[in-house]
Amino acid sequence: MMETPSDALVGGVVVVTPTADTPPPARHSRRRRRPSGAAPPLPRSLGLTGKGWLVAVAALTAWLVVALASSGARRLADKVDSAILRAFAEVRTPWLTSLLRPVDRVTAGWGLSVVAFGLLGLLIVFRRWRHLFTFLGAVLILGIIGQILVHAFARHRPYDVAIIGRWVGYSMPAAAVAITTIVGVGVVYGLVVPGRPRTAAKTIAIAFLGLVVLTRLYLGADHPSDVLVSGVFAVAIAVNAFRFFTPNEVFPVAYRRGKTAHLDIGGRRGEAVKRAVEDQLGL
Repeated sequence: MMETPSDALVGGVVVVTPTADTPPPARHSRRRRRPSGAAPPLPRSLGLTGKGWLVAVAALTAWLVVALASSGARRLADKVDSAILRAFAEVRTPWLTSLLRPVDRVTAGWGLSVVAFGLLGLLIVFRRWRHLFTFLGAVLILGIIGQILVHAFARHRPYDVAIIGRWVGYSMPAAAVAITTIVGVGVVYGLVVPGRPRTAAKTIAIAFLGLVVLTRLYLGADHPSDVLVSGVFAVAIAVNAFRFFTPNEVFPVAYRRGKTAHLDIGGRRGEAVKRAVEDQLGL
């Protein structure tokens, strides 16, 4: 038997000495308890817009604290709000009022409630339980913040212009705008497929929300600052909740019925599987 320069005969057994062409042996890391308790391998990104909404919430929160502590800041806000509402009141016409009042009835009445219950029903039908509980959690958090604002400010309705729309209770926060916003975000992230369909749905939701905001200001039912606070808080809470708890890579919204055993292991999921295997083997 011929031996290579890297082989040696010891006691009748050929012992191979590792060379440059021989793969190195596997190195085992220190023993760790399983599961390791590490964070989930799939990252959850809020995105640039999600972080931007959080910055807007922080800025508005600082302004609310200042307004709550300073009567001068509240008077300044009232003057700015009144000037904007008077500008809307000056362009009121009978035909425009007749067009916008149905929008107000939909958002301030049972119309929006029907849409919200329909959203909950569809999430249950499609068994998107994580999306369902994420939406309910966002609604709960927004409701708690709304109650805090109501008790903290107890802000009156606009009194510099005639209110020609529906209103109930205090003006801060603007309930119709907040509910419309969070239901719209729930429909977009809970029922619409990511990609072009979701982009189109976002455009429609933004357009409808803009119509609701203009309607409430035109009818003199809400202050502009109340609308701003309600819309920003609702978007920030709902969007970041869905992006964090229901990322598309892990909980995609899809309606295709393919093979149930098929699982895409490419991209970030494939990297996470590889990382998990290496971690479990201790390599």
